[in-house]
Amino acid sequence: MLKCWMSAFTHINLQLISVRGRGVGEVKVEPLTRQLVVVHLSDVHFGDHHRFSPGKAVGAGNLPKAGHPTLADSLLRDLAVADPDCPVIVCITGDLVETGTARELRHAADLIKQLAASDILGRPRGLENIFVVPGNHDLCFAEEVAEDRWAPWTAFHNRAFGKTADSQDPASRFSFHNRIADLGAVILCLNSAEYVQKDTPEAKRGTIDQFQLTRIKEFLKSIPAKDLDSAIRIALIHHHPVLIPGLAESEQGYDAVSNAGYLLNELRTFGFHLVLHGHKHTPYHFSEDSFTAFREENSPPILIVAGGSVSSKEIRGSGQNCYNRLAIKWNPEARQGRIHLSTRSLKIEDRGREILPGEWVWTDKLIDDRQYLGGPRAPQTFAAASRKFSDGEDGADEVIRKRRYAELRLNMPVCEVMPSLLPGQHNEVRLWIEPHRPEHQKDEDKPLRAIWSAGNLHEVIAVSREQDERYCATMNYYGPMLVQVRLEFSDGEYAHGHVYARMPVAYQRPDRTIDIG
Repeated sequence: MLKCWMSAFTHINLQLISVRGRGVGEVKVEPLTRQLVVVHLSDVHFGDHHRFSPGKAVGAGNLPKAGHPTLADSLLRDLAVADPDCPVIVCITGDLVETGTARELRHAADLIKQLAASDILGRPRGLENIFVVPGNHDLCFAEEVAEDRWAPWTAFHNRAFGKTADSQDPASRFSFHNRIADLGAVILCLNSAEYVQKDTPEAKRGTIDQFQLTRIKEFLKSIPAKDLDSAIRIALIHHHPVLIPGLAESEQGYDAVSNAGYLLNELRTFGFHLVLHGHKHTPYHFSEDSFTAFREENSPPILIVAGGSVSSKEIRGSGQNCYNRLAIKWNPEARQGRIHLSTRSLKIEDRGREILPGEWVWTDKLIDDRQYLGGPRAPQTFAAASRKFSDGEDGADEVIRKRRYAELRLNMPVCEVMPSLLPGQHNEVRLWIEPHRPEHQKDEDKPLRAIWSAGNLHEVIAVSREQDERYCATMNYYGPMLVQVRLEFSDGEYAHGHVYARMPVAYQRPDRTIDIG
């Protein structure tokens, strides 16, 4: 298992293969996979309840600010780690401020500019790699006219990103980005807060209207299908697109996105991998993989990730401020994806005692590593013929099979293949020893050590019994390979086993019958 988020990029068990020889003048081979790292922030809430603002002094005024860290200071210190050697983006899913005032929004603009200019995971990422959507707190809640509600947000967005949008234009408050050429990704920045207004039914819930849905579909259809299929596809929205108040906030009633069904249908149709949102200040995440018998085709699940709140003091229950880091790998040929999620939590206390703000640190609170497979995971059995076992016809083969058990002393090498999170590599194979009928194994039958190898392009990996009773190892590879394990026993004997690390593909049934795997 991955010990920490960055280990996916630094734990290298082989030499990278990016060139295949063609005699004189070798040609670099285009990787068949896409990889992207996402830093996901949400619910910043510059204002009276912003975590990184100095508190109130006794009497009038605020505490002195000298030495008090800003949110940017804290985040950039936590993000000062090695470059993952793949594209990196920052996504902010709304509620940058608390009341939508010009003063609060200036703080938000300063944060974005500082993030754009500073090192994030090894180097500056620039404004072009920061994506922001508005939340319900980012507009002037009480104004009746839409233009007035959105004027401060529009001014902020124009100032932060160098835009010239008009607050009278609803289309300026959402944006769609075809960044396949440089990021290998398509990113939708949606506006679920368009109709949020005080003392109306829309005060607490989000909406994606038919105008925005139509524009989403037009944009996605405009991208050649082959290009879109090759891309990592991400949607950003503030309000939660599926109903979760019973989990995050009891007795809240319906406050998920209106028209969420239409939205999720479109995202499924165009094969989206990830939806990032905020709003609840609670870092839930789960797969949306509902299917109906009447749909003519089905897509892989969509991972829906709520960002929690990175810096609001208004957190329910025993929650903490947090943000997410995600590493995404997509193999379009196999229709196989992998999303590694790390939720980083802000530690402001130690054993019940407050820590000085300058010593607050972010730590891993949760790590989740998920694989997503589109379509059948194995070929269909449609031509095989079976018969009863025959001692006369099959006995000799059975002797060989049982001899193999004995040679390996019931220690069977097995593997699981998944997309690699190592840039430049195609797949990762997780290797381990599975004991067959362990109740029949004697202690001397358990290997002292397993040595995994796969030729001169790969490092040789040794795992002792004391280190790991499963003798687990990981290799990353660009092409299929036969992996060998040498099992060494206490009596000085040894045995060799083999397992094949394949190149996954998306298998189709010959009759085209739908099979969701």
